[in-house]
Amino acid sequence: MDSVEVLTSSLKISWKEKKLWLFGVVTSLPVALIVLVNFLVIAFVFQDSMYGTGSGFEDFIESGAGIVVWLGIMGVFLLVFVAEFFLSTIGVVGPTLGAARVEHGEAISFRGLFKDSLPFFWRALGLVFLIWMGMMVAMLILEFIIMFLTIITLGLGSFLMFPLMLLLYPAMVIVFAYMELGLAAIVLD
Repeated sequence: MDSVEVLTSSLKISWKEKKLWLFGVVTSLPVALIVLVNFLVIAFVFQDSMYGTGSGFEDFIESGAGIVVWLGIMGVFLLVFVAEFFLSTIGVVGPTLGAARVEHGEAISFRGLFKDSLPFFWRALGLVFLIWMGMMVAMLILEFIIMFLTIITLGLGSFLMFPLMLLLYPAMVIVFAYMELGLAAIVLD
């Protein structure tokens, strides 16, 4: 497999068929909404310290309305996170299917790709879910080991485990690269 040929072909396809970019835009909208919600929450929480008005935030939270607003914000955040999880799966399946069709000389449309991506959705979502859950379990186990060593060694264990934590980033890149290959295999097989 020639890497330069693959990259050149993918750049040509993505430049010629800008409809594939729309999948990236659609999948990034929930992320922008998450950032906006986080900004609003932070601005709301720290408004007292920014303007020096005192403890209005604590008074608001202690009131019944504050708890309802806080639960509403957390509910919106959870819904946006779930929407992002589903949309990101379609956002990966759609361009892969579109690139394969363009390579075979077929015409593509956003609506057609979205509709044709749905049969692959649950398999792709299952793969993404399994990879994310596996990474979370591995990280939790590692964090418990680090916490245990830190407690036993009175803090020295966290310094000794720091290089291991740095090695996690390349390992995560490799795992996610294999996840992308798995998603491509689900669509193209």
